[in-house]
Amino acid sequence: MSKVVLDGSGVIVYLALTPEYLAETNAWRDDKCSLHPNRHWRRYPTSNGGVQIRQQCLNCGYVIGGSRKRTLEDESLPFVDPSIGERYDDKRESEFHAIRQRHARMQHEKNNSFFKEYDEYLRSEAWKNKRRLVLKRANGVCEGCGLSEAREVHHLTYAHRMNEFLFELVAVCTECHERLHEDEVESPEEVENGDAGHDDEAYYLLCSDCRWQGDRDRQRWCEYTDMPAEHATTEGGPCGPQRLLHAELK
Repeated sequence: MSKVVLDGSGVIVYLALTPEYLAETNAWRDDKCSLHPNRHWRRYPTSNGGVQIRQQCLNCGYVIGGSRKRTLEDESLPFVDPSIGERYDDKRESEFHAIRQRHARMQHEKNNSFFKEYDEYLRSEAWKNKRRLVLKRANGVCEGCGLSEAREVHHLTYAHRMNEFLFELVAVCTECHERLHEDEVESPEEVENGDAGHDDEAYYLLCSDCRWQGDRDRQRWCEYTDMPAEHATTEGGPCGPQRLLHAELK
């Protein structure tokens, strides 16, 4: 994950290293001029005032190998042009910057779109009806303790978010709902020892009672944003400190 400032808006995005981003950056890296096919002999000034005859790649400006013996014809050769390398480096840097900007912008737009879509879903009649059916199925009694009044609907999984099966939802009382999320949180010892895959205290506090926390490939995962939780919870991330009081996540 790395910090990217979007051109034009100045918005800070913490870029997730997605397979698509890695594939494009690897292709960019492989495209580097390494074999130097466009070689030409040039005069190369040395630090002691002499001149050597060496090859320069006119694609990237790199001066290749050692010098050869000079001949009279070499006096007409152009000097090594350092601006070729400068232009090539600028071009490569511009290409890499464009890749990072494009993927950061796509991730930012995707995250914003998802938050808006899910917030709208939680306010929709579809969710209200589904919630009503779950509470009705439980006869208004908590399916956790079987005693208290069910006031909350808890997701057992987010595999079908926004299109849940009723058996993926349970009716629970407030106390049981809190216990469910407490049971999902690692102990401070796990966090400290790195067993949780994240040793940031701010992350631990932020995600401790969030119903979207999960695990994938031995790392904590934010099911809400579909990215590693450490990416989602950084400052400027889609679920960072600025969303600490976001009620819909609880």
